[in-house]
Amino acid sequence: MKKQKFTLQVRLLLIIGLLTQSICLLFGQYFMMSDFLRGLLQGLGLALMIMALVKQRRNNKYFCRSRKEEAY
Repeated sequence: MKKQKFTLQVRLLLIIGLLTQSICLLFGQYFMMSDFLRGLLQGLGLALMIMALVKQRRNNKYFCRSRKEEAY
């Protein structure tokens, strides 16, 4: 089984999502944040990570389809 390669766009989305989550947690420890702002940042980070996973899955499906078509 081959190792999956992440595209640059997927890696960037994952990294930005993880950074958003971690920054939200760190700022919450040291600064007073409203619930709205905290929820917004956590939701944004989560949405970016989900987008990255969906994008990777779509890229992987197209890659597998094109390889199967070439085999026939």
